[in-house]
Amino acid sequence: MAIILLLLATNRATQIFRYNLAMWLMTIRGILFTRGDRIVVGSVLGPESLAIYAIVSDVASGINFLVAQPIQPFLPVVSRLALLPVAEADPKWLPHRKLT
Repeated sequence: MAIILLLLATNRATQIFRYNLAMWLMTIRGILFTRGDRIVVGSVLGPESLAIYAIVSDVASGINFLVAQPIQPFLPVVSRLALLPVAEADPKWLPHRKLT
């Protein structure tokens, strides 16, 4: 009985380890994707240039966020308007409700 419990515990530990490894790799990938540019700038140009780059990049991201927020509600409307010529040419592209 103890051997079965040990095998079950080992199997569970392996599952937990694999899951955590996958999550860790996804986190590392996310960091590299979002901050990879800063790693390159810092290693090539040095810490002073990296500081300037980081400040300018953060300000630009903030401006982008502020400008994009009021536009977000209009994206479904723009998508529907963009679909109209396609739907007129080929009716199979028509959604279940009418495009007007």
